[in-house]
Amino acid sequence: MTARLNASSWMVNSESVTAWIGDLEVFEIRPAHLYPIENPPHDGWSLTLSHVGDGQTVFLGFHEWLADAQRAACRHIGDERPVDLS
Repeated sequence: MTARLNASSWMVNSESVTAWIGDLEVFEIRPAHLYPIENPPHDGWSLTLSHVGDGQTVFLGFHEWLADAQRAACRHIGDERPVDLS
């Protein structure tokens, strides 16, 4: 199975890192303290998946390291063996 996400899939956008999956879905990773909850963690990264067609965003978790959040995104879409994202 070919991985759908690789190192070149990810783009830095101001305070976040994003990767598109097709035309309508995008992963976003941003500093955890920017996630809109009352007491977010001060360290680490939040991972979300957004569908731009219907405006839904799904929170997929907090991760200590950016690379961990990228690997979690790969696993979420079924990339069983995520490629080296460094």
